[in-house]
Amino acid sequence: LYNAMMAAQETGDARRALAAADELLAAFPKTFWYCDAQILRAKVALLKNDLTAVAAALDAVKSAPGMNVRDAYRAQQHKVYFTLELQRKFDDAATEYRSLIAAMDRERDAAAVAITKQRCQVGLGNCLLATRKEKEARGFFEAATASVDPDVLAGAYTGLGDIALTEARALRDAQKLDEAKAKLENEAVLHYLRVSLKYRPEVTDTGPVL
Repeated sequence: LYNAMMAAQETGDARRALAAADELLAAFPKTFWYCDAQILRAKVALLKNDLTAVAAALDAVKSAPGMNVRDAYRAQQHKVYFTLELQRKFDDAATEYRSLIAAMDRERDAAAVAITKQRCQVGLGNCLLATRKEKEARGFFEAATASVDPDVLAGAYTGLGDIALTEARALRDAQKLDEAKAKLENEAVLHYLRVSLKYRPEVTDTGPVL
């Protein structure tokens, strides 16, 4: 049922994917893939711009009895991403990402929440970059490059490429054209190619690739 749900999601048919998620949860209410099913439900609700339904689907994960810390934080990270970052509420999203990172730093099982923490670092970097805080954003993107998750790495190197591009524009505006060209060739292009060539075949979120 889980594989059927994922296959339906890959078809791009939201109604079919939602039905598959509902079938999985109806058969196994405490399935190991409960969080994945609720994230899928949230994605379908997001397509309809129903942010209330998005939040409800993801809050259900956090409030489920006996929920493990890995999935509880995964759901919270997705909630911030869907309801704040994608809605361009960058300051609010940054605040929430910082809170999640701080909370995960206190968790005993660091390995269980490592990828979610790194996703939050990328999200926080994106929010800082969007509010023209490139220097602060760089640290979060660089920290996320320690990940083994292709989606995290794609997001981190996209962010570093964006920072290099921003710096190159500043050099151009200052008439430092040779330095601007070097910044583009030696940093921005390298970071972007990591994403578009190296990580593209493995990512599940194509946003950074695009």
